[in-house]
Amino acid sequence: MSDFFDSEIVQEELKEIDRLQSAIHGDLFTFPTLPIKEQRSHLEDLVNLVEKQRILYTRICLSDDEDAQKMKKDIEQSALLMGFSDQVSVMEMFDGMIRSIRNILESPPFKK
Repeated sequence: MSDFFDSEIVQEELKEIDRLQSAIHGDLFTFPTLPIKEQRSHLEDLVNLVEKQRILYTRICLSDDEDAQKMKKDIEQSALLMGFSDQVSVMEMFDGMIRSIRNILESPPFKK
């Protein structure tokens, strides 16, 4: 493993990202049938996940570690495969995703 991924901070971030991804994936197929309170919690977890991914991506961009730079390229390639334009930065993609989910949370029936 590289110095970047050996970092205790990065390791903790990756564990939390993995935990959130597992929780979100576990509810994915039953989401429409969940009570509104649980759907809201699922969407809030999704916002937290994307925010943590955004922070990790920022750390990756600031690192000159070879493995971190490879991951940066992999993330950028994944964004293209998901249909995002190469004219949209990964940071803009994360920001747009967070904004979209928060807009859903502010609409009925999720609005508190």
